[in-house]
Amino acid sequence: MQSGIENVTASTQEQSASTEEMSVAMDKVSKMVTEISIQIKEASDGINQQAQTAESVNSNSENLIKISEDLIQKIKLFKI
Repeated sequence: MQSGIENVTASTQEQSASTEEMSVAMDKVSKMVTEISIQIKEASDGINQQAQTAESVNSNSENLIKISEDLIQKIKLFKI
């Protein structure tokens, strides 16, 4: 009888240790997933900022082209 109780106790301790190991592993994975999510969000924010900057550069370039074309037309008026 004592041997049976010792076996059950040993099995329970092994299961408890295994459960603890799984819990620690799941916690690590959860933290890694959270960190990856944060990094993806930061990358996405950076991409959005780059897109906004590119749109601004494009808009400014278009304005400079218009100004250049207007200036060329005005200079033609002064040619002899």
